[in-house]
Amino acid sequence: MINIKTYIKNSLYKKNHLTEFVDLQKSNEIAIFAKKIDPEYIEGAIVINYYEEILGLGYWDYIVPTWQFWIDAIDEYLIKNHSIVNFPDQPAKIILKRIYNDILGIKIDNSDRKIEIKEFDFFNSMLDSAVYFFKEIEKYFSVSTGIYLVKAYELKAKIQ
Repeated sequence: MINIKTYIKNSLYKKNHLTEFVDLQKSNEIAIFAKKIDPEYIEGAIVINYYEEILGLGYWDYIVPTWQFWIDAIDEYLIKNHSIVNFPDQPAKIILKRIYNDILGIKIDNSDRKIEIKEFDFFNSMLDSAVYFFKEIEKYFSVSTGIYLVKAYELKAKIQ
């Protein structure tokens, strides 16, 4: 079972004793602090679980470009059968590589762990999560993500 969630870093959490990272699906909590964050510098994390945690809150960064990098990496993977997901402001990277037929290998560069998963299952879940993210981020933070929202829909059509 693949579970992908986006968390937004709450810049007010120290002042109000709130949670540091808030699940994007918790709209009432996001609404409390969204207007106080510069839309160009929204920090957050994409948490990916597949029976165990693949990517956790420790890989937080500027969340809009992080999702954009994931979309670009999926696009490149569909062309070349491999790609790298970079983070905007940290040295970590995630390597995506076809292992065989329809199996994707995922490796986080500073870890010995490798995950193998069906390409369709992973990309479909990532793209669904990306679409949700881009729609929600526009709603709460007035960030224009139209190009990447369209690209996510196009990639979903490609993998069907």
